[in-house]
Amino acid sequence: MSMRLRFSAIVCILALSSVWSQDVSAGVFEPSGTPSAYDILGVSSLDGDVQTPSTPALNVVDVTVVVEDSPVVEEEATVVEEEATVVEEEVTVVVEEVTVVVEDSPVVEVSDEQLLMAEIERLLVERDELYGTINELRAENLELAEQAGEAEYFIKRVAELEIEITRLEGIIVENEAALVAADTRLAEIEAQLVEEGGRLADAEARLAATDGGTAAVASMLAGKDAELSVKDAELSVKATEISIKVAELTEKDALIASMDDELRVRESTIAAKDEAIASMKAKLEATQAEAAAALAAAKATGTVVQVASATPAMVAVPVASKATSGYLSGWELDTSKFTKKLRDGFGDSSARMGSWKIVGAMASQADSSQYFSRLELPLAQGKAPMLYRFKARSTGKGWIGLGLHLYVEDVLKKRGYGEGKSLLVWFTRDSDARGDDATYLQLYRSDNDVVMERMFDAELADGIESWRLVEVVYDPGAEYIAVSVDGVLRIVYKTFFGRDAGATAALRTLGGGVSFSEFSAWTE
Repeated sequence: MSMRLRFSAIVCILALSSVWSQDVSAGVFEPSGTPSAYDILGVSSLDGDVQTPSTPALNVVDVTVVVEDSPVVEEEATVVEEEATVVEEEVTVVVEEVTVVVEDSPVVEVSDEQLLMAEIERLLVERDELYGTINELRAENLELAEQAGEAEYFIKRVAELEIEITRLEGIIVENEAALVAADTRLAEIEAQLVEEGGRLADAEARLAATDGGTAAVASMLAGKDAELSVKDAELSVKATEISIKVAELTEKDALIASMDDELRVRESTIAAKDEAIASMKAKLEATQAEAAAALAAAKATGTVVQVASATPAMVAVPVASKATSGYLSGWELDTSKFTKKLRDGFGDSSARMGSWKIVGAMASQADSSQYFSRLELPLAQGKAPMLYRFKARSTGKGWIGLGLHLYVEDVLKKRGYGEGKSLLVWFTRDSDARGDDATYLQLYRSDNDVVMERMFDAELADGIESWRLVEVVYDPGAEYIAVSVDGVLRIVYKTFFGRDAGATAALRTLGGGVSFSEFSAWTE
């Protein structure tokens, strides 16, 4: 039993030493004073190098204790051989059989478990030391990595400095060439000085030949001084003129710089205007395409027909100019197919805001302070084409407006700017906003009680101060709306709105003095 415990302990030590040896990343550690597991087994802790164990291979002795007056128990242990290949060297553990006879004395035994626990504790201490060494190596590795980063920065800096040195050497070469040119010029000046020196010597010789004619020399010098004074005066005048010219040139330069700035601003403005013109052209082309598509759809359904003895004109687009008002010519509404009358007059109507008065076939709104007054008309509208016919006028002053909401549904607020989901045909005059007293025909798409978007805007040649016959055809299937005023086709517009159901219609006014009469609604 004792032999089995020893053998199990040896196997555990081998396993633990293998695990702990794998935790060591690099380096050979010096043996301590206490023999390690490697020393006990006589093997090396590294795979690459053969280490001489600090203690010789241990002969494990099997001890048999004989106590007096008791039978002697002998255990014979066979030799256990374990082969451990450590860098091509075989270590054999030899177990010798020894019999020790102790007479008349007690035997103190240290159990195998205590020995094993002591060895394990020592190995744990050794493992902790190895971990400390590993942590130190890791810290050193981090420091070396930082130094390597700094070295890489200095290498890059050296390369940059070499480039700068090369550039400066080029500049030095250029400066040396300039110095050579300066030396050449200096040599030329020295030659000129030598020549002048010769002339001066010649003049001095001639002066000496005059036998000291100081009076003549003084007279000559005085004449030269007078000439120099005249030259100085002329130079002063020239300098003054040059200063004046410089001031004028400076002023002109400033003026030119200011003109350049103004020119750049104008160029920027022109570029912005060009972009705006391009955008307007794109919108114009899109509007023309939509108008052509709407006219084609209306012609296909037979609602818009050619006027007898008239030549169809191209679809005009809405613009602000009276000369090109955007009216269609050569086409008119054919309402003969609308034979089923759905509504006639203002019965069952409901006034919302404003001061409405209904007398017979006429409904009027007189409150000039109202901007969103409505007269709601119950009217079921579906996918079939619809015709709305009525007369209208406004005798109010200033900003006025009147129109019809059709295909109305989902109205939540009775006093909102919009009218639920609907379409609005609107006639308005606003001299403050437009700058003229012209009346404009507009088309709005109402998305809810707050949001309305204007889709079409065209000047109407005739105002709405007098009674006008208004006819509106809306075809949800063909997706177009057409408006005729006094029998003249004014707009045909492609809707794309998906408005194909409505529970009510509503007459709308802005300002006072608005009247509607002979209202009716038809379908096919």
